[in-house]
Formats: sequence, structure tokens, C-alpha cells
Amino acid sequence: APLKQSRADVLNRLYNMKRKQLAQAYLDAGQVDYAITCLEWLLDAGDAEAAEQLVTLYRQVGRHDDVVRALGVAAQRRVKLLFYAGGFTKRA
Repeated sequence: APLKQSRADVLNRLYNMKRKQLAQAYLDAGQVDYAITCLEWLLDAGDAEAAEQLVTLYRQVGRHDDVVRALGVAAQRRVKLLFYAGGFTKRA
């Protein structure tokens, strides 16, 4: 079972990497809506990096309601980074 899980994790990371590459190719071609579609798969999976990129793209195309959802996912990443970097300290 652990081996299957490991393979599934590797495949999932590979698919996510390919989605990011495809999104970038769409952006390079000026196809913002298609790039957003690719990145939304990652947003739904909790990918904070994709969420940060989506915040910018959603603002660019006027999808302001979606900005809030993407900001929520992106903020989770920031909190984790601060926590693990020692940004949060226990106070007496």
C-alpha cells in the first residue's frame, strides 16, 4: 500500500507540474482564460503558489469574487511559511 501511495503522489506532482507549465504556455500565448482554467485545478487542490498567480489573473480579468477564494488559499501558505520560519513565537 505505501508503494501505491508513493506512486500516486509522484503522479499527482507530475500532473500539477504539467498543469503549471500548460498555464504558463497559455499565458505566453495571451490566453488568460485557459491559463486560469489550468490553475483552478491546482487551487482546488490547495496549491498556494497557483493561488497567488490566480489572484493576479482574476484581478486582470475582473473576477473579483474569485480573488477572495484564491487569497484564502494563498494566505494559508503565508501562515505556514511564517510559522516554520519562526515568525510565530509562544508568548508567556
